[in-house]
Amino acid sequence: MTKSHIRWRSLSARWLPLSIIASVLGIIATLLVSMPTTDVGAANAKVYYEPAIKNIILQDCSRCHSGPSRNLMDYDNLKAYADSGMLAVMVQGSMSRFAGNDIGTILDWIDSGAPEKPAGAVPVRFKTGQAQAGNTVYYDPAIKNIISNDCARCHSGMARNLMDYDNLKAYADSGMLAAMVQGSMSRFAGNDMGTILDWINSGAPEKPGAKPAGFFSMFNQPTGCPTGQQYVPDVPLDKITYNNTIQYVLARDCLGCHSDKFRNLTTYENVKMYADSGLLKSLVQRGGPMHRFAGPDTRLIVLWVDKGAPR
Repeated sequence: MTKSHIRWRSLSARWLPLSIIASVLGIIATLLVSMPTTDVGAANAKVYYEPAIKNIILQDCSRCHSGPSRNLMDYDNLKAYADSGMLAVMVQGSMSRFAGNDIGTILDWIDSGAPEKPAGAVPVRFKTGQAQAGNTVYYDPAIKNIISNDCARCHSGMARNLMDYDNLKAYADSGMLAAMVQGSMSRFAGNDMGTILDWINSGAPEKPGAKPAGFFSMFNQPTGCPTGQQYVPDVPLDKITYNNTIQYVLARDCLGCHSDKFRNLTTYENVKMYADSGLLKSLVQRGGPMHRFAGPDTRLIVLWVDKGAPR
C-alpha cells in the first residue's frame, strides 16, 4: 500500500463522523422548516370566531376595545381588522402582552380566512343563571333595578347611557352589554351578571304584559308635579311655555319613568338643563330612543326647545 493510499484512508476516517453529523443536522433542519408555526394548525383544527375567538377577545381585549375606538366586540368589526392585516400586526406587536398565549390561535383564525362559525352551527349562548330554572327575565323591573344599582353611577349621562330600555336594548343587541358585564364591568355587575346574560339570551324583552312597572307612582309624586295629567291645554304654537304646555306634555309622556333621580323631568330647572344641552331634543325626535313615548307631542317639545325653552 502506497503512502498516498494510507493518507487517504486516514483522512476518510477523520471526516466520516463529521459527514454523519452534517446529515443528521440536515434532517433536523428539514423537519423544523416543515413544522407549522402554531399549535392549532398542527392539530389541523379549524378555528372559528364563535366560540373560540369570541371568548379570547372578550378575555384579552374587551377592557379597552369595547368602545367606539377600534371596537373588537362583534364579528364584523373584528373580521375587518383581520382582513386588513391590522389584527395580526396588533397581536404580534403592541398588543402581544395582552394576547399572550392566544396569539397562535388568533393567527390561525386569520390565516384560515377568519370564519365566523361552521355551517349550520347554533349560535353560542352566554353563561346563564336564572333563566335555566325556566324563569324569563324582563327589563321591567328586574334588569331596570340591576342597572340602577350597578351601573347608574357612571352610565346615566350622555356617554354610554344605560338608564332607559331603548338604549340598553341597543347595547344588548350589539353584543357590547354582554362583553362589558363579563369583561371590564364584571366587578360592578357581580352576582347580577348571570341575570343580565339570561335577559340578553332571551332577546332582552321589556316586560311580560302591556302595563309597565315604572319608577313613577301616583302616591309619591314630587310636590308641584302635574300628576299623571292626560290633558294638554290648547295653546297657540308661538305661545308655548313650560308652564302652559310642556309640563303637561311631560306628565303625559315621560314622568312614568323620569320622576326619579335619573333624568328627573319634574321641575323646570331640570328640563331646561336637558333642553339647553340638546339632549331632550335628540331623545324625542324621530329616530331617538324616546320618540315612541313622545309621539305627536314631539312637535311641541321641539318647538319649545327651539324657542329657548321659556318658562
